[in-house]
Amino acid sequence: MVACPTLDDVDQGSNTSEQATNNKSDGLLAKTYSRILIVEDDPDLQWQLARILTIQGNRVVGTSSGDGALALIEQWLVDLVFIDDDLPGMSGLELARAIHRSHPSIALVLMLSQEGQDLHEQAAEAGVLTCLYKPLNATTIADIVSQFRKRRLTTLPPPPIT
Repeated sequence: MVACPTLDDVDQGSNTSEQATNNKSDGLLAKTYSRILIVEDDPDLQWQLARILTIQGNRVVGTSSGDGALALIEQWLVDLVFIDDDLPGMSGLELARAIHRSHPSIALVLMLSQEGQDLHEQAAEAGVLTCLYKPLNATTIADIVSQFRKRRLTTLPPPPIT
């Protein structure tokens, strides 16, 4: 069985300096939060995940459908998307493919309902950086976001010298 790649296995490219910095009067400072979209049709799980991520200092928006996610991405800058694999209408893999095709710099995490699902190879091909199995725990979520932040900061262009 092929495993989903981890954040260390996939080069996600560089983000723009606008996405990764805040412009302050005293110069450019590295952003200390991530903009995260949760796509989960279970409202309780969506709320729990949003709460964990918000407590960790992230800006979080949630939706229950693939179409809602695509609309939000067009209106709101997103760094990282947690996608349920079993969404109504569009599947999680279809959504991952659509996001990766139109916004390849957005990091994607697929949340799988059951361990052993045979989606790993398809997820990697759809641009998914890593897979998580439900039930999710706060430590695993924090580790994913932390790895993403470290990787994002190492791929940024250096700040201008003043």
